Amino acid sequence: MSPATAAETDPDGRLFESSANPLADVRQALGRAVDGDRLALIVLGGNWCHDSRALAARMNRSPLAEVIEQHYELVFVDAGYLDKGRDVMQQFGVEQYYA
Repeated sequence: MSPATAAETDPDGRLFESSANPLADVRQALGRAVDGDRLALIVLGGNWCHDSRALAARMNRSPLAEVIEQHYELVFVDAGYLDKGRDVMQQFGVEQYYA
């Protein structure tokens, strides 16, 4: 999802949608990043978390949205209440994360 589309969809930053396979979503984003000669930007958070929503909303507002769209493949991963997304963290060697 491009930043402009995400911002139009939910300007309040509720962009952390549950996924049956978040690791597959990340891998697809990594593939799109390689294909588009960009970096991947993976953001773990939750729609219940005001900090996560604030970050997501800010990332989807100008001028940051344009920078992200130009240089990054952005993917939001729902961490739930720290009960999801562990496989994504393990993929990148992060042993633990905090809310």
